Amino acid sequence: LAFTLLSDNSGYSVKVNNRNIKKTVIPSVYNDKPVVEISKCGLTECTELIEISIPNKKKKINAYAFLYSSSNCFPF
Repeated sequence: LAFTLLSDNSGYSVKVNNRNIKKTVIPSVYNDKPVVEISKCGLTECTELIEISIPNKKKKINAYAFLYSSSNCFPF
């Protein structure tokens, strides 16, 4: 995972840096600050993704976060 500090220093945005992942856990905290969002296109083209754990405190999932990712991790 790759983390980017938000411009207001309130927390981090996260994205994957390996498109071949099968499972991932988005942490709730990184460097003592909350991970508050999944970045735009943050999980795009993760075609092997079958499981993702997202903490309840996530404030924002940006546009296209899961674009072209596997539908196997979405049970609906």
